[in-house]
Amino acid sequence: IFEALLWQALRDRGELTVDVAFVVEGEEESGLSLQQRGFTEVVETNKHWFNHCKAIIISNNYWIDEDSPCLTYGMRGVIDAELWVSGPNKDLHSGVDGGAVHEPMSDLTAVLASFHAPDGTVAIPGFYAGVQKPSADEAARTAAVDLNVDRCAGHASVVCGV
Repeated sequence: IFEALLWQALRDRGELTVDVAFVVEGEEESGLSLQQRGFTEVVETNKHWFNHCKAIIISNNYWIDEDSPCLTYGMRGVIDAELWVSGPNKDLHSGVDGGAVHEPMSDLTAVLASFHAPDGTVAIPGFYAGVQKPSADEAARTAAVDLNVDRCAGHASVVCGV
């Protein structure tokens, strides 16, 4: 909404010198996939909105800290997945049946834990296929950012490395 109000103010003052198109998707927390929400279909059906587009700005950005806005020029994707784990059709006592029968919750936590390596990288084979390494210019610009990880963690009320 802020972006639309800004666009309107700039237009009304005669300071908007480009055409602007808004695509607003506000159902991120609905639990539905992009496909189920219809977002992909809307964009696919209306690609003409972007025919003369020179830039696409995603406004769902963060701030590095209280003084430094973050300009996002690339984002990680979203993966929709369902994982089903099944087990016995009745409750079993782990003291009696444990070891002889796999416990679904243990199996599920093992599968989820296997998605990441101890260093935090994704451990799924082929996950990084096609991912480009940062250019020298990108690496230099990233290194120049005054990012204080401990301060960021403090804003999130977490402790680094824990």
